[in-house]
Amino acid sequence: MNPTIIVTYSSIDRCRVTRRYRTLDGARAFAQEYVGRSPSIGSSYAVSDDGVGKITVRGADLADLFPAHDDGEYTVRDLDADYEAGVFAQLDREEQGRQRYDVARREAGCSCSEQQLNLVGCFCQI
Repeated sequence: MNPTIIVTYSSIDRCRVTRRYRTLDGARAFAQEYVGRSPSIGSSYAVSDDGVGKITVRGADLADLFPAHDDGEYTVRDLDADYEAGVFAQLDREEQGRQRYDVARREAGCSCSEQQLNLVGCFCQI
């Protein structure tokens, strides 16, 4: 007798869908279609990121339906991680660009105050 994997989706608006699968691939596809590739994992259920849907499973583990990343933790999808890395890299570049202008430059013979140098720069040579 083939083992059966029973996957149940339920939502806060009382929608309930139960499917039976003989393969892990089919069960994984169903679960990920309903709650996404990286839901929040509880002790016996997985909840979609928006909190609307929940998946429970019998005959398999949640870890089989939502494979963990290399570090063993359930994290955001790889695409999200790549996007975040790009955003942080852009912020770092912008910060480095601003740091060039943060240094007050005093020209020889300048009589400008520190506040003027920091706000608008030196006007003594104009």
